[in-house]
Amino acid sequence: MASLCANDPIMKCAVFFVAGCMLMQLFAFSEDPVSHFSPATGRAEYYAQIVKDVRNNRVYAPEIATNALNTYRDQSILCAGKVICLAIHGLGKSISKLEIARLIKAAVETRPDALLEIVRVAIEKTRPQLHPDIVAAAAAAVHDPYMQVSIRHMKDERCFSTESSEVSTEDREALLDCERGGVQEEEFLGYDASNSPGSSSLAEAIVTAAIGAGSTASLDALFSGINYVLFNPAKFPDTDVIPLPTPSPVSP
Repeated sequence: MASLCANDPIMKCAVFFVAGCMLMQLFAFSEDPVSHFSPATGRAEYYAQIVKDVRNNRVYAPEIATNALNTYRDQSILCAGKVICLAIHGLGKSISKLEIARLIKAAVETRPDALLEIVRVAIEKTRPQLHPDIVAAAAAAVHDPYMQVSIRHMKDERCFSTESSEVSTEDREALLDCERGGVQEEEFLGYDASNSPGSSSLAEAIVTAAIGAGSTASLDALFSGINYVLFNPAKFPDTDVIPLPTPSPVSP
């Protein structure tokens, strides 16, 4: 496949058709069994520390997030998504294109199994202007973006509870925002290698997850971001175009 979004109108129609099929799969009711990992509740203080660490030293957000992901290597895909959600909260509304790209690329490289959930969370928590960079970073981090996959809906127990945790009001707001209503079980996105009808390339699944998460960026913009990475892998993220952020002063 020379390009995921060719100028050929027939090819473009095919891309839209595949994306439409994947969206139907994304929103369909799932009978997948609940996936349980090691107990994950009761770690609100640990997760709140992610927000503080990123807020105090934002240039190291990718390292802080990957350290959190590596600390609990057996944590669920759902909880991996929470780490990224909280890191984004730490970066705040001023988060730049380069910051989100570096964060997502590092996170997916660390937890490739959580790829689609990481994309979904990042799309939900950022402005549309950053969405092409998010899908591009995710595609840049995977081993084979052309691998055929099927999206899976799964559930797991919530990662933390804020009910009895001792965290600041600001950090509690971040935890509550990432907790999706405090339900006991939450749905998350996974994927399996598959050649079944309705499957798509992993790169197309990334875009589908972004659209399913509510991205209002155009389909062309999302696919253009991925195509740029596939044809210029050594230039992404391009630190010559977007300067690295200045480290924030560390609070005493």
